[in-house]
Amino acid sequence: MKKLMEYEDRAYQIDSAVAVFKYLQKHPKGHPLVALPTGSGKTAVMNLIVKHIFQENSLAQVLVVSHDSRILEQNARGLSNIREVAINSASLGSREFGPLTVAGIQSIYKDTLLTMFTHIIIDEAHTIPQDENSMYRKMFSHAGEHIRIGLTATPYRTGQGYIVGADHMFDKIVIDLTFGAKFTKLVRDGYICNLTINNTQIKLDTEGLHSQAGDFNIKEMSTKFNRQAITNSALAEMVKKGENRKKWLIFAIDIDHAEAIVDRLNEIGVFAMPVHSKNEFDNDNLIKMYQSGELPCIVNVGMLTTGFDAPDIDLIGLLRPTQSASLHVQMIGRGLRVAPDKKDCLVLDYAGNTERLGPINRIVPYTKQKGKATGEPITKTCEVCDTIVAPNVKICPKCGTEFKFKQLIGAVSAEMEVIADSNARWFQISSMDFNVHNKRGGVSSIKVTYQCGLRSFNEWICANHKGYAGAKAIIWLAKMGISHEGDLLQTIDKLREAKTPKRISVKTDSKYPEILSHEF
Repeated sequence: MKKLMEYEDRAYQIDSAVAVFKYLQKHPKGHPLVALPTGSGKTAVMNLIVKHIFQENSLAQVLVVSHDSRILEQNARGLSNIREVAINSASLGSREFGPLTVAGIQSIYKDTLLTMFTHIIIDEAHTIPQDENSMYRKMFSHAGEHIRIGLTATPYRTGQGYIVGADHMFDKIVIDLTFGAKFTKLVRDGYICNLTINNTQIKLDTEGLHSQAGDFNIKEMSTKFNRQAITNSALAEMVKKGENRKKWLIFAIDIDHAEAIVDRLNEIGVFAMPVHSKNEFDNDNLIKMYQSGELPCIVNVGMLTTGFDAPDIDLIGLLRPTQSASLHVQMIGRGLRVAPDKKDCLVLDYAGNTERLGPINRIVPYTKQKGKATGEPITKTCEVCDTIVAPNVKICPKCGTEFKFKQLIGAVSAEMEVIADSNARWFQISSMDFNVHNKRGGVSSIKVTYQCGLRSFNEWICANHKGYAGAKAIIWLAKMGISHEGDLLQTIDKLREAKTPKRISVKTDSKYPEILSHEF
């Protein structure tokens, strides 16, 4: 282990490599996973790992695998300082194997020579699906016994949660610098760039969209949001807020949406080009122009979320809603790299992804489980400069304003100001029912039943009570836009005609779920 310290790498990169081999010392046949933020130097950590493997065993055979040719080229360049690198990738025009091989999964997943490798390293390990028929699963079955090491900036997948443990290809996350204070420390130490996530006037309302393969239906999103009025309003705001920004990266829903955004940007004086799978222009050439500074703005569709290196990106525009925590982090992560004269990266989130999924260092991935689900993350917005921050921030990092209370981004109900319990979860309301609840020997109240998909929750409005319960009921009814005159049945009639909340926050970890707040 001491040999690792001979190399002049950042302390956390060395710690990451050391964590891998400490785990393998205890679990010689283990499969550890390393989680590091985009821009923090996963390639350097990979180099340390590969160096140590060959130092310990000169006869080792190491295979480094990825799904993206840009990542393969980056890995091959970095690892060439260790020893000669064989490249096995049809897209790169080489089909070689050697003691140190960098390969595209598409090219080698069925190859009989996979049995030669003692170690398999997966870059962007979050791309491995649980599907037994996937190329990665087939590759592992052909490879036989080996040590498997994963690296990723997003150690989770939509609907699956974390990619370690039973039914996954990795045993344990041995080091995770993507969450909380560890991520913040990397920003503070200058290893990754600060992000300023700004509230926007335009919000893409995803209510009513259906899900497909764990994310919003692309066709439905395009139909709903690829509209001239929406695009023009969002880009007018982007131009105003991005006036002093030098390099923009915009995420669009589909090709038609990207083309519409590009057309509008060029109309209003921002030189922009699209990058997508059916582009009439050469994508590689456009990316080179962008990286060199000739092209100030790229509007892309699903192509520049991994393996793309442009450190001086200082504005990211999100016009592509997603339910995927991994995609959310990968999109915003394009702005994390540091560059000369770059103080921060401004993120304009028109898609509401930050509100939906949380700040990228506070992601709690959703896992499909019986009776369990993670709570939705909370953010708050500075009322002076519109910067979006995590709920525990006391002073706005952008303008210095002191927060006096917590609020959800875009909240319109004052009752959403504080959610103190981390076990609270938001539920969309599909219908509501009202009935008089007669309590033996007590004062009657209104029983409100919220139907939220397959689950229902009850709340009692004690309009005829005195003291705190009565006062709370008056406030609740006022939010519905009605008053109570003493007759519960008359009040129920009013409620059936009144405005109703869109969703409720419910504490679900107790025997009787507690409704904490409402969003109208």
